[in-house]
Amino acid sequence: MAGLLRKLLPKRFRKDGITIPVARLQGAIISGGGQFRPTLNLANVSPVLEKAFAMKDAPAVAISINSPGGSPVQSRLIFTRIRELTREKQKKVLVFVEDVAASGGYMIALAGDEIIADATSIVGDPRSFPAGKGKGYRVPEEPAARNPPGLHLHGARASRR
Repeated sequence: MAGLLRKLLPKRFRKDGITIPVARLQGAIISGGGQFRPTLNLANVSPVLEKAFAMKDAPAVAISINSPGGSPVQSRLIFTRIRELTREKQKKVLVFVEDVAASGGYMIALAGDEIIADATSIVGDPRSFPAGKGKGYRVPEEPAARNPPGLHLHGARASRR
């Protein structure tokens, strides 16, 4: 019956495609609220995530991140909540990085099954690869951190010439 009624609707009112909900996470990650800028913490992100994951027919949830990072505790809590909802609702998570997902923002991005970013987006944890005194990057000692799947590191140094 529903299929017949859908066919009677004009095409512009039909929902024939797949709808993917998008949760937008923007701002610094802090435990309290910000008065003048958007901020992220578990208290204000959790309802947004739960609404996105509640869409029953959606095969996946898209999360758009634009965050320079902040509180490591709140970052981990948001990461954990995304993974819990992923297991509970059996949905894939696609993370889209807008301008930056650094530090805690990167930790949140890692909760996704896939991270999509522009070539000019800043993605990663600046503490993982600190620059030495003109000697390029110091790469972590653990093999998994040194060469995670899909990550290719290219070092660059300045020359005195």
